[in-house]
Amino acid sequence: MGALVTVRRDNGVVDVEELPPAAQLWWTAACLAARDRALGRKDWRLELHHQVLRHVGTRGRWLGLQRVLGERFAVWGNDPGDAAPHAWTDVPGWATPEVQGWWEASGATFVAWHARDGWDTVTPEASLAPMQPLLDAHARGIATAADDPRALAELIGTGDIDAARAVLTEARREASTGQGRVRRVLAHEVHAQMSRTVERDRVLPQQPVAVVRWVRAAAPPPGFAFSVHLEGETVLEDASSHQLARQFHASLMNIFALLHRDEADEASGSWLFARVTYDGTRISFERAFDSLPHWYAGESPTLETLAAEMGRRDPRWRPPWARLL
Repeated sequence: MGALVTVRRDNGVVDVEELPPAAQLWWTAACLAARDRALGRKDWRLELHHQVLRHVGTRGRWLGLQRVLGERFAVWGNDPGDAAPHAWTDVPGWATPEVQGWWEASGATFVAWHARDGWDTVTPEASLAPMQPLLDAHARGIATAADDPRALAELIGTGDIDAARAVLTEARREASTGQGRVRRVLAHEVHAQMSRTVERDRVLPQQPVAVVRWVRAAAPPPGFAFSVHLEGETVLEDASSHQLARQFHASLMNIFALLHRDEADEASGSWLFARVTYDGTRISFERAFDSLPHWYAGESPTLETLAAEMGRRDPRWRPPWARLL
């Protein structure tokens, strides 16, 4: 995250990091859009195609909020009392081209975004006034209506409850545009950083007893190599691994699953990749907890799998690339 920056409110100056969590603001805005659709109003509305919530306020002010992917959100708006930036620099690479185009074409005077490690902005001197209605609604706990039918009924009064529910259902979906590009950009950068990461030593044996016993029983040929990776909670094999007879394949996969469980540590986590090799004499079992190892040629874990694994670890054991998730 960038250096600490500030934004002006009508009632003073606050750190941008003092903004509420982005997901809470998203559901606050979604509940306001649900209320307005139920009542036939258009002050707050949801554009499903881009997964953008918009608000048209008073004094020419307006606001846009997009859920990009996972914990990544972007918020932008316009206060006629401020000037638009001359250039949008230092914008995160995962911000979709559509959104950056909106910022430039619409005359947005402030932009902020939220990722795993919090809020940041490229407009540190911009007025936060267009966000004030959203912040006020958040302070009133409006977001509870997203999951509480009674709170939703109270929020919309005599409005169309089915219309309100439809908005909240739509707000839970992923945007139909931009997601693929965002995933590709993030995955490319995460994997590039993983390939440059140096493993931290967990002091684990290079020849686990279960692996040695398996090699002796299966008698694989010299040059044997078999690698796996973690996907969700499951250990999956690399398609380039040596072919094995069914009984030996099943027993080896069981050993991988067993070692993945037994070698996991509450603080330092569990490995993401592992490989068994045999050169006709020496047996080796390699693991990668923090990096994308050079010997692995299969599918890499999804961003969701990596995020889940990093979320389980003590922060001191998370490699630098975890901040991208």
